[in-house]
Amino acid sequence: MEPTPTTSPIISDINKALHLLELMVAKLQKELIKANEKIEDQNNTIENLEIKINYIATETEQKMSRTEYRIEGEINRLEGEINSIETNYVC
Repeated sequence: MEPTPTTSPIISDINKALHLLELMVAKLQKELIKANEKIEDQNNTIENLEIKINYIATETEQKMSRTEYRIEGEINRLEGEINSIETNYVC
């Protein structure tokens, strides 16, 4: 089919519109790539924070355990002293 004077401007307009759509799609693809990179960076940050939190939690648990052990030792020592005092005063 040969272009007629009336179809030629229509085809030209359609081609222009298609070109604009291609440009818009390319721009959106770039924006999507940037957004994905930001999401990836945020995910990495979250993973790093999770690692730090787990490390701190483990350290805290260990410190609490050591503190608890020392407190139990001190309680036992004090109970021993109390028993000794009671024994000395009872006799």
